[in-house]
Parts: sequence; structure tokens; C-alpha cells
Amino acid sequence: MEIQNSKFKKVSYSYKDGLNFFMGDESIHLHVQISSLTNERTFYFNEKIIAKEGSLKSLKRKSTLAFSECGINYEVELFTESFLSGRIRCTLIRDGIHFSTAYFNARTWESSQKSPSTMVKESILGCLLGGVIGYFITTSFIL
Repeated sequence: MEIQNSKFKKVSYSYKDGLNFFMGDESIHLHVQISSLTNERTFYFNEKIIAKEGSLKSLKRKSTLAFSECGINYEVELFTESFLSGRIRCTLIRDGIHFSTAYFNARTWESSQKSPSTMVKESILGCLLGGVIGYFITTSFIL
């Protein structure tokens, strides 16, 4: 199987903008956006919306979109590798040849975006808050 590589790949995630896959080269710009609230998937090709999938259809483990642009056949595949870990794979196929694949892993994404000091502060705050809530819950049932 012949493999072509895209010049750029980028994955971004935020609660507001959702999950975004960007890939392509000088002539191809693919952007797949997955809403974090509704799970709606929007596919952009060269900055034009080419398809939207509603939330019911996008609950499947594998989602495939095939389209043609300027006589070239493209296929975009979104595959949820694991619901527990949140690993999602986005693959672009151009004329039957693998072009690019980008991955998103929810478990490692947030920790790789934060500094170690921020993670330590959040852990200490979480432990303290959990202890205070646990103390008040247990004392309210005892008295």
C-alpha cells in the first residue's frame, strides 16, 4: 500500500470549540470539527463545508465520508478506537491511497498541555476539596 504524507497535521481540543483535526498540504486543507456538547461532526475541505453529520449518526464507532473534488476521490474516516480511553483516529484517503492519519487521546491530551506545577496544584486542591466534602457528608450522617 502506497503512503503519501501530508505536510501538516494538527489536533486541537477545547470545551468551547470541540475536537478539531487539521491535515493537508499546499493544495488540500481538511478540517474535521467534532462538537464537545452535541457530538455533531462538520467536515471542511479547502475552507468549505462539505458535510455535517447529526448527533444520532455520529454515535457510531466508525464514521466514513466519501466525496469527490476536482476529479479526485477523497475519503475521510473517523474511528473511535476505544470508548474508555477516548482515542479517536482521523484518516484521509486520496484516490485510494492513504494520505494522512491524526490521533487524539483524551487521557493524555490534558496532561500533555499543562505544566507539572499546574498538575500538582490541581491534585492538591482536588484532594483537599474531596476531604472537606467527605468530612461534611460523614459528619452529617453521624449526627
